[in-house]
Amino acid sequence: MEPITITQLDLVFDKAPLSDIIHICKGNQMTDSDYTTEYVRGSGPGGQHRNKATTGVRLTHTATGIQATATERRSRAANLKVARQRLTVRVVRATAKATPRIPTKPTKGSVARRLDGKRKRGERKALRRKVVA
Repeated sequence: MEPITITQLDLVFDKAPLSDIIHICKGNQMTDSDYTTEYVRGSGPGGQHRNKATTGVRLTHTATGIQATATERRSRAANLKVARQRLTVRVVRATAKATPRIPTKPTKGSVARRLDGKRKRGERKALRRKVVA
């Protein structure tokens, strides 16, 4: 897997749909040997097919122990596809490297503008005082 920085992911994870996130994680596709597959029985609404068939999928990434499950679809293949996508996103998110912050200083011009604004604001407030006679 090639490293992805956290700042790239933060931009994507906050607002983007799952399909865009998967597109960014494309270079980090996992093989079947990277995770273990467990088929589970679904619960909740959906009737006999959902309650009796083991169409739910739980994937566990062997290196990190991160899990992803999918039980909302009726077919095992669809749940497996969704669970793989979720696991890929979670593993990439967990193993992303934070980019170091580069400390910066404000420019002399911006400092001067800020101080000038403060001085003007102080002069305006001084005019609000009671007039001493």
